[in-house]
Amino acid sequence: MAVKTKAGTCFVIPLEIEDSDFDRIEAIEFVFKQNENGEALKTAYFSRDGACKSCMKGEGEHEILVEITREESYLFRQDEEYIMDCRIHYEDSDYNPYTKPVKFFMDKTCFRRGEEVSGT
Repeated sequence: MAVKTKAGTCFVIPLEIEDSDFDRIEAIEFVFKQNENGEALKTAYFSRDGACKSCMKGEGEHEILVEITREESYLFRQDEEYIMDCRIHYEDSDYNPYTKPVKFFMDKTCFRRGEEVSGT
């Protein structure tokens, strides 16, 4: 499933964690950057014990949902790619498996940041 992201909107990125040791995962850190060398524009954190920041367990067995708010969406450059990377932490282990960074595209919006249209 392709994830559609547009500046000025709230959206959720569903991530299927393909890990044979999913039950041993203690926490997952997520970082979003404009490019590999850029500053972190958004971070999210998932923990099996429920201490989550900007994400939650999805309906699928290995699904994590990462939420991007409207304000956070404006942090990314419009009409450009951005990158999400994650780091998986297992219980009782210092080992972090390889995870491939994922590229997304931030569509442009015609609304300016903070602009609201009234119904009157």
